[in-house]
Amino acid sequence: LENIYPNPASAITVIPVKTTKSLEAEIEVIDILGRTMEIIFSGKIPVGEHNYFIHANEYAAGTYLVNLKTADKFFVQKLIIH
Repeated sequence: LENIYPNPASAITVIPVKTTKSLEAEIEVIDILGRTMEIIFSGKIPVGEHNYFIHANEYAAGTYLVNLKTADKFFVQKLIIH
């Protein structure tokens, strides 16, 4: 999981992912209370660099977490929407 941009966000937001091997993964947006707001992607991410997107304007202003989960790793980044 690379740095999400723009952050803070107010419109289309890029979630860049870079991997050296193909892997099963899930990317989700979680609110500050731990509720899943949206599953951005679920499936096999191929080798290379890939961008996934969210529409920040569809979320209430606040702080969210973007999680990328694989079978053996867990990555988290904070996303602020204004």
